[in-house]
Amino acid sequence: MGSAEERRELTDDQRERVLREAEERGFACGCCGSGEFKVGKALYVGFLFLSENHDNYVVALTCKNRDCRTPRTGIKLKGAEFLY
Repeated sequence: MGSAEERRELTDDQRERVLREAEERGFACGCCGSGEFKVGKALYVGFLFLSENHDNYVVALTCKNRDCRTPRTGIKLKGAEFLY
């Protein structure tokens, strides 16, 4: 994982945008299939990999299903999709 400077704390509005993007994409937990998530920090990955666009982030998501065996996942988004 990146350093603290690379991880970005999100505002309530930004977290809501992430959830909206996840819902629009039909994003679901890979373990249990739930679409209910808690949004964590965003990690800027645009500089890490040559194959990534310069505006890409991975946003941490945690499945809200208490019975989920592997609740941690993430969604890749462009900064313009949730940071504005």
